[in-house]
Amino acid sequence: MSLLAERYWSKKRKKVKATSSMLVVKGTKDHEKIVGNKISNTLIGGSGDDILDGRGGDDVLTGGPGADFFVISPGNDQITDFNSVEGDQIVYRSNDEIICFSEKNDALITTMDGVINTTISHASLDQVFLSFQQRLKPTFEALFESGRVVRLESAESSFQQSLGMMQREALPKRRGMMFPQVKAQIVPIYMFNCLAPLDIIYLNDGEIVELAAEIPICVSADADECPRYESSQPFDNWIELRSGSIRRLGLSVGSQVDLIPL
Repeated sequence: MSLLAERYWSKKRKKVKATSSMLVVKGTKDHEKIVGNKISNTLIGGSGDDILDGRGGDDVLTGGPGADFFVISPGNDQITDFNSVEGDQIVYRSNDEIICFSEKNDALITTMDGVINTTISHASLDQVFLSFQQRLKPTFEALFESGRVVRLESAESSFQQSLGMMQREALPKRRGMMFPQVKAQIVPIYMFNCLAPLDIIYLNDGEIVELAAEIPICVSADADECPRYESSQPFDNWIELRSGSIRRLGLSVGSQVDLIPL
């Protein structure tokens, strides 16, 4: 895990947006969110830590110095200067299944339906994957016996589950991510490439079968060296929450959690 990657998405930024008369947008020395439109844009970051989001069309995204966030969006986009050493990250916030593969010296990220095709110039798949974070739209809420509610992103595909909470800052108190399984089983969970400790709730048919509180991040750059955390009971879903949530929500083994679609 690169410590440079701990430049949080939530940092306050000035928003700069392309218009029909300004299709080339250049950032400044400030931390900015540079946003395109449905037409093809050229977005160029400044010297700050910038978010570049083409939104639509065939866009060229150039981050510049600093730790930049390149948002994967519909269209045939090109990221020209991805640099994981500077803390650059690829941000995925769609529920569509995506595929990553190499194309000559570049990495290509595409969806099954072809709506998203993003080329990352002069980058290997390993570099991209280690700097990938997903930010899915919450699609469920967890209702606990206490009456408290947490909104959940749902990592459902194998790719989404492999990314999990990688490269994400600490979750808000009322947000989490769930990982539904095809059947009840025991699978190991680890904290490779995560930036913040987590609480884990293991569920089977809506019942909490085990809890793991305040799991620390793994500081090793080798995933094989990260500790594995397993439930003693089979589970068909697990939920990852901000560290301290189990204590704050007063959760215990045997209590029920209702997962309600939004």
